[in-house]
Amino acid sequence: MPSGERSQVWYPHVVALLRASWHLAITWDEVVSLRAVLQAELDEYRSRRGIVSAVIRCRECGETGPAAHPKISVRAMLIALRRFGIASDHVSRQREREWARYRATNSLDLYGREQEKNAMARRAVQLGRFLTWPSLRSGPRSPTRSFLLTWPSLRSGPRSRTPAVRRTSHAG
Repeated sequence: MPSGERSQVWYPHVVALLRASWHLAITWDEVVSLRAVLQAELDEYRSRRGIVSAVIRCRECGETGPAAHPKISVRAMLIALRRFGIASDHVSRQREREWARYRATNSLDLYGREQEKNAMARRAVQLGRFLTWPSLRSGPRSPTRSFLLTWPSLRSGPRSRTPAVRRTSHAG
């Protein structure tokens, strides 16, 4: 195995695939699909050639083990366009800014997939957010508590200190 091949991501055939598939009118859905194709090609090439990740040492505990497998993000793909001369510097930087806006608008992760917390919030809305349980105390004055499940993406702000479960007791 040549030196540096363990940490390499942009092998010549992966760059050739990117060069053949890229065009200026490509949509973001196509970009995300292309990223997935490039990632699958990278994974298949590394397994076919028997390339394993480099061994690293943990800074905290000192233990050694294999590094994480390399992953291609959408931004890494856009930077590779500039690096390998597939797109001009101006076009590549413009697409990076557009990707950042598109990603924020659609709440996508680095790889163009929907973030987990948004999927959970959507499921919460589908299932209904309000549950009512009787109090665990017995007696004539036991109030009914309404629990409002608040998901992280439904909170008022990014650093909201709203607890995961808000309890509202009804005086009786």
